[in-house]
This record gives sequence, structure tokens and C-alpha cells, in this order.
Amino acid sequence: TIGNTQRKCVLRSSGAAAEFTFVNGEPYLAILSQQQQKKRASPSGGTDDTDDAQALELDPLGVVLQHQDRVAFGEGGLCLYLFVDPQKGQAELMIMGGQVSYSRARSELAD
Repeated sequence: TIGNTQRKCVLRSSGAAAEFTFVNGEPYLAILSQQQQKKRASPSGGTDDTDDAQALELDPLGVVLQHQDRVAFGEGGLCLYLFVDPQKGQAELMIMGGQVSYSRARSELAD
């Protein structure tokens, strides 16, 4: 699911679905694991809110989506979605301008 948490869109997945969820070609579970490692390595235990970007990365409940993130669901990333922050751009313009493409998103999943 994708929910709004403190004005940020957070992707959450659990169970078998989490195994087939990807963000920018990276497995969802691997991203959560990296977030937990960063939190443990942080001197403040990940509770310091002074660095907003780091705080977003360390959301314990899921992955905070950023403008232009590619989200894939299903075995092999069968369903692809582009996350767009409307305050930062429009999907049509990003696609027409070559900032994002289906083929690049598919190649991320193949790596």
C-alpha cells in the first residue's frame, strides 16, 4: 500500500507481496534492510530530525517515495509505476523529455 505519513508518500508491503515489490530496481526488502543498518550505524539511532533527507530514508514503516521513483509490483516487476510529485513536475513532460522511460525502468529490474 501507499499511504500519506506526515505529508510524505510511504510505500509499505508485507508478506509474500514484499518479495515482489521493487523501487528503482531494488527489492523492497533490501531497501528496508539497508534503512535498518543505517539507523543502527547512526550515532543518534536514527532519531535526529535535523537532516530531513536522512529522516526520510530511515522511515521504519516503509520506503518514502521520491519524485521520479519507479515502483514495480509482481514477479519480475510485471507492473511498473512512476511516482510523480506534482509540485516538482508532470509525468508527461518527464517522459517526453526523456527523463524517465519504460525501457530504463525495465533494465533496472534486469540488473
